[in-house]
Amino acid sequence: MPNVAWPRRMLALALVTVFLPGCVTATRDVVVVRCGTVTPIDRETQRRAADEIDAQPAGSVLAEIIVPDWLRARDEARSCHAET
Repeated sequence: MPNVAWPRRMLALALVTVFLPGCVTATRDVVVVRCGTVTPIDRETQRRAADEIDAQPAGSVLAEIIVPDWLRARDEARSCHAET
């Protein structure tokens, strides 16, 4: 007479292996928000920086790409700090 216990045990092990992880998949969502820093700049320095940017030649990479990108990053950092 063949041993039928072994195939049943293997089937039981296979079923437990398949279905048990669905019972223990408790997760905890953790969201970490990291805001950029916003360095305070006094009015006189802001005025001088504006004058220097205005003095750039037309088509200047500094005036057309770098400064707008910096301003966007600064606005995003301010917004992030306001939300947290």
